[in-house]
Amino acid sequence: MRLEPAPGSAGIYGNDGTIAAFLENQGVPEYLAMNERYAALLAIFRKRIGNLVDFEKVEPREFWRRATREALAESGYDPNPIIDALFDVGNDVDEHIEALADLARQSDDADALASAAVLLAVSLGYSPSDAIDGSVVNPADPHPARDVPPSPSGKRTSGEGVRS
Repeated sequence: MRLEPAPGSAGIYGNDGTIAAFLENQGVPEYLAMNERYAALLAIFRKRIGNLVDFEKVEPREFWRRATREALAESGYDPNPIIDALFDVGNDVDEHIEALADLARQSDDADALASAAVLLAVSLGYSPSDAIDGSVVNPADPHPARDVPPSPSGKRTSGEGVRS
């Protein structure tokens, strides 16, 4: 099916290329790779939450419902330094991801961490449930909860494990 150019459109029309080439020209692969690196933080957040919350005593659906409400609230929300840190990238993405991973590992506030996980997932284009159930996996590292996501060079920049 071929579409005709819209009247007055300044767009480029033709059949001499591929979608992949168009996306490459727009820099999309770079953004998708960055999304994967940030998405791998979700496993670190979840692991720390699992260390902080006894889900035998706390009802998981209610815990995550509150986290989702708090993450997606446009007003009347509680201050959350982890969410603030999510959007304070600075100049170096590797350092930012490392700092977020360390912040998650050191956090004692499961509610703030869960809200930050939900907001991170949504900000990356995922569903809140992806922050909850772990369905987002970095294909480059099938065990992202062990460590920070790898940099594009593949090197790791932090030790393993969650600090209690």
